[in-house]
Amino acid sequence: MRRFDAHLVANPDRDHVFALYDGRGQHLAGDPLPMPTRIPVYDQPFDFRVPVESGRTRFRGIAHRLPGGELVLVAQNMYETREFDEAFVNAALWCGVLTMTLGLAGALIVGPER
Repeated sequence: MRRFDAHLVANPDRDHVFALYDGRGQHLAGDPLPMPTRIPVYDQPFDFRVPVESGRTRFRGIAHRLPGGELVLVAQNMYETREFDEAFVNAALWCGVLTMTLGLAGALIVGPER
């Protein structure tokens, strides 16, 4: 439990979550994150949302059930990943527009071939 709590001190912004729950879903140690309401499968990645003050935050995590019935949750906040996706799509679109504009400008400069 000390390792879970040590992670909480080292990473207070919840980018990476490490949490330990008892068999009933009560938080025991680590990041104070409510246990996901639905865990589709253990030991495989799944997406879930957690309520926060400004709405909900998306996480991708892996849950592992320990022999004693406790649940370990390791998760990553998907905000930065989503921000990167948006930035990449915007950059690709602007590059496409710029390429098309330069191509049309070049065609106008060269003019029609006779």
